[in-house]
Amino acid sequence: MEIKTIYGDGNVATCHSVPSLAIGTYGQGAISCRYRHLVQVFGEPKEGDGYKTQAEWTVLTPNGIATIYDWKEGDCYHGEGNGTPVEDVTEWHVGGPNPKVIEWIEKAITKNPMKLYATVASERATKGQGGNDYLKIVIKDEMKTTKAIIDVTNDEFGFVIDYTDCHTGETNRLKEELKGKKQKGNEALLEAADNGRALGNL
Repeated sequence: MEIKTIYGDGNVATCHSVPSLAIGTYGQGAISCRYRHLVQVFGEPKEGDGYKTQAEWTVLTPNGIATIYDWKEGDCYHGEGNGTPVEDVTEWHVGGPNPKVIEWIEKAITKNPMKLYATVASERATKGQGGNDYLKIVIKDEMKTTKAIIDVTNDEFGFVIDYTDCHTGETNRLKEELKGKKQKGNEALLEAADNGRALGNL
């Protein structure tokens, strides 16, 4: 039987031979993680028991078998329309033979961070038209949740970068004045970001 296996360095791979699965496991605690992140690291889950759980992963760690599952979250427990869809669950229970399995699960999640995707918009849809007066960069995770927005506007004195953290709603501004000879847009942007550290938290 195939099962995801966490190795000592935190990497996750598929193991094709496991003698026993979730035998002798019991609750060890909980972790906070998005559903899509767990899918990215451990693959698609098995269906839950249809009552108290909606989804479950069984993972082999260096300290034994671990199970990851939601607990009393879904409609199957609370009634139709009253539960949390499995895709929106962020707190997951972990079972195993000892508390060490939680450390391995967390290590694997940290080792394999959520992927980010960026889209760029400007006032010109094609290249070779003399550049752009503004750029908007939207950064989303695999769940298509917007994580940050970067707005770059340009004028004759330089340019302004507005960085909005969509989690906190806070916007930070960096204005870079171009002195001396004119710099190319990309070079100036990189220099401003490096000097101001405005993008350091991405």
